Parts: sequence; structure tokens; C-alpha cells
Amino acid sequence: MKANKFNARNFRSVSSPDDSGQPGGRDITHAALLGFTLIELLVVIAIIAILAAMLLPVLNKAKQKAIAVSCLNNSKQLGLASIMYAGDNKDYWPLNCNGSNPWGSTPSWISGSLDWTLHPANTNVLNLINDQFSLLGNYCGRNTQIFACPAANFASTLQKVVYGITARCRSVVMNAAIGDAPVGTPSNPQYGQGAIKYNPYMNSISNSAAFWAKKTTSFTPTVGPTDAWMFMDENPDTIDDGSCYVDVTYTSGTGFFRELPSALHGGGSGVTFADGHSTIQVWHTSQVLIPPTPTYLPAAPYPAGRYDIPATANQDLAWLAQHTAQ
Repeated sequence: MKANKFNARNFRSVSSPDDSGQPGGRDITHAALLGFTLIELLVVIAIIAILAAMLLPVLNKAKQKAIAVSCLNNSKQLGLASIMYAGDNKDYWPLNCNGSNPWGSTPSWISGSLDWTLHPANTNVLNLINDQFSLLGNYCGRNTQIFACPAANFASTLQKVVYGITARCRSVVMNAAIGDAPVGTPSNPQYGQGAIKYNPYMNSISNSAAFWAKKTTSFTPTVGPTDAWMFMDENPDTIDDGSCYVDVTYTSGTGFFRELPSALHGGGSGVTFADGHSTIQVWHTSQVLIPPTPTYLPAAPYPAGRYDIPATANQDLAWLAQHTAQ
């Protein structure tokens, strides 16, 4: 007689002996025989852990990409708002005055200067969208969110405790070489007292040669609107007013960073050009890639503090100078 092959259909529950050794104890069922052993459970847990370790970086990368896309959208809206403003104002860009001060009764594109203190400008969104303090509020739908990168979640301990905030109201700056303002130098009585352009920060070789594009038609063939950066997210440590100065004579990369770009998107920042297109500009050098600390930059590694950061053959400084209207 052939022995029956063991399978689920001819398997029957049997009784195991009880403690006395007699039949009639607990049933040994099919399910019990198929239960996981400890080794099998450990193998499953190990596989899950490996899969999680593989997936988490992918998910984090996807999240960072989504934040970068949101930043680009914000930056692009600012560029389009400026172009619409120019269309309504005889091609003149919105004012971009030093200190974000008004020129007479006309405000700059925004007002206010940021720091790590309890100054109201750090949280006052009216500086961004109210017509009394901003020229772009009416052109961006009074949307305060487009003035701040979603990755710029930095606030000082004092601001967190007193204001209960995790970020300030703005992270974006406008290239000082775009948008009009009066001229100013240290010898000018207006310097430091109103809305001016600080020429030495724009052209250290010849103050009188300092250039800024007052109108959409003011660009020269050297750096046209498709190449001239207009808006950029700035390093949270160095950002103050709404203007960012770049000396156009530093095209070799040797000179000084007046202020630093942000590097919160995988070492890059959102940049909008004068023609309205936006991109994530990736930076490469240690001066720019320094992580933000919600305080003023210490004396080291920057002897001059948070301004006038020296650089030699720095490709990031060279890029900024080469893409500044001149």
C-alpha cells in the first residue's frame, strides 16, 4: 500500500497527551504547526528595517524637492508681480532703496529690516503687502507667503520665547542693481539717512560707474534680463533690508560677499531673473554653504563679521557678479 502524501486535506487534528501522559490534552492544530519561529520573526523585522532605511532617504528627498518647488513658485510670483508693476508704471521697476526706506512718499518694494531681535519688522507682514509700505502688495494678491522660503524656518531663541514664532516674515531680497533709488556715498549728506544706493558696494573700482536698471528696458547687452538675477533667498544670518549688493567688479570671484545667499535647498537657493523665470541655483563654496545660526555671525570664521566676507577665486561670488545687471 502506498503511503498517503501529507497535505492539508488529509491532515487531522490530534490530541496530545495531557500532563498525566494520557490522550485528551490540548489539540495540536494545523495553524499551530504553521506558526512563526523566533528566527523567522527576526528575519522579517530585519527585512522591514532594511526597507525602511532604503525608503526614508527617498521620502526625505521627495519632501525636500516639494519644498524647493514651492520656493520656486513663490519666487516666480514675485518676479511676475514686479513685471506687472512695471507694466503699470511706464516700465519702471519698483523702487529698491537702501535700508528698504521710502523715497519721499513712495515706499520701496517692501519695508523693514530683519535681525534676530524683537524688532517688529521681523514679524510685521504689513511691510510686505500694505500699499503704505510696499509697492508689490497689490500685485501679489496680498499673499504674504511668497516673501518667505518654506525652508527658512529659523528664529532666535528670544523670538521663539517671546513671539512664539519659528520663522520670520521674509527671507527674500532684491538685487540692488535693479530698481531705482537716489545715489549715496559716505561723503553724501543723505548717506545713511534715507533711500539711497550705496555705490561703493556696487562698483568698488569706480563709484561713478555704479549701474542699476531703473526700467525693464535699462539692461545692457552685457547682462540682459534673462541673465540678471532679481530676487534671491538670503542666508538667515545676513539678511536685513530688502536689498542685496553685489560688486560687479568681482567677476573673477575675488573680493567680498556683502551678504550671503541662502543654501537651504540641498546647497542651493531660489533665484528669479528679470525676465520672470526662476531656478534653484546650487552653490559650491564653504563661505556660502555655512549653516545658519539664529544669531549674528561670530568673528570667526569671518573676521569682518556678517558683512564683507572675503573670498578668493570663489565661483559663487563670481556667479553673482556675472549675473548682476551692469
